[in-house]
Amino acid sequence: MDSSKSAKIDDKERKQEPGDNTLHIGIPVESGAVKRKTAAVRNAIMKRRSGYYGQSLVEYALLIGLVALVVIVVIGTVGLGVQRIYGLIAGVLGARHDSSGGTHQVIITRAECSVVQTGTLGAGQTGIWIEGTASDPLENISGSTDSGGIGSVSAYGGGFVFNPLISSTTANPLICPKAIVIQSTSGGIAIAPLQVVVYPP
Repeated sequence: MDSSKSAKIDDKERKQEPGDNTLHIGIPVESGAVKRKTAAVRNAIMKRRSGYYGQSLVEYALLIGLVALVVIVVIGTVGLGVQRIYGLIAGVLGARHDSSGGTHQVIITRAECSVVQTGTLGAGQTGIWIEGTASDPLENISGSTDSGGIGSVSAYGGGFVFNPLISSTTANPLICPKAIVIQSTSGGIAIAPLQVVVYPP
């Protein structure tokens, strides 16, 4: 059929009357074959959609599980940092707290910033001296001050000591931190304001 004849299809042939087996452009339709083919295509599409639907639910479940795992790890890691920050703020404001109940005990028995002005041992130095006890292993215990830095504790007299040197050349009480936090990786925490002690008195 050439293009001039197809363009001359009149309006009567374009309209499909009820019960008429012709398409709107005048092509005869075999109703049984078209219905079977249409049904087959529809069934194939539905099967494909339903297969993807179940797969999507499994993928969403795996994704949600992975996100939950990452959130738990991040909260566990960030949680100790947040606890330390709040502890330092409380210590600067003068609060004192020991984790003395429960299984993870951390107790500060002495918290001072030592300023050694004269003498033979440590003259012209400023440092921190923190003593305490902890129920957790000492490798799980760390100390930090509001002036920054985190350090490990050492064994001392049945407990621990945290004694970082602030300055090896300056004996000045103005450079002393205001608060100390001793913290266990298991969540135990001890907070204390630092008392400035000048040697010799």
